Amino acid sequence: VETSALVFEDIQAQVYLVDSEGWFERTPVRLGQKSGGLFEVLSGLAPGRPYVADQAALVRMAELDLLAGDVAVSCH
Repeated sequence: VETSALVFEDIQAQVYLVDSEGWFERTPVRLGQKSGGLFEVLSGLAPGRPYVADQAALVRMAELDLLAGDVAVSCH
């Protein structure tokens, strides 16, 4: 995954998955080797699964603005 796809909670790397309705869900990933601007994902993201590849930090900021509990963020 691209470096810009990663957000961190404490030291846990996470990405935002995108479901079929356009909703985002933050999920933990285990990272492997880094090459250039890409990280190998060892677990937490299935091949071909849609995720926010760029500007994930902006999605995180929007999520933090909306949080009053566990709230999903949509791209709608």
